[in-house]
Amino acid sequence: MPAILIEGDFMDSTIDIDKMRNNTVMDHTGKALADAIASHFGLKKKDSEGSGQEYVEIVTDFLWKYNTANWNDRAVIINRGEVFTVSRDKFPVGGGHMYQIKSGLYITANSQYVRYYTK
Repeated sequence: MPAILIEGDFMDSTIDIDKMRNNTVMDHTGKALADAIASHFGLKKKDSEGSGQEYVEIVTDFLWKYNTANWNDRAVIINRGEVFTVSRDKFPVGGGHMYQIKSGLYITANSQYVRYYTK
């Protein structure tokens, strides 16, 4: 019977343990494994559904990106028209909601400030 063993990290390495505690790293690892398995079996995404990738576009003059999922942990100001790839769906944060974006930073999910869409 065909089988595969994947050893992505080792629990006796502090470097690997830190990676395994990072949700973004684990999400990217899982997606890469899924893509490799799909490629091995010749599977392809259906064109009619698009890639399913999620994006947010800034629809206000400017707003903050955040280092962490904390409204007080501001990183940099971003401007109208900028588009970011979503890596984590909308989740609650202190009376509001945020998305995590591909860079690892966070952005508001408030529709007054961003437009969410998929392709």
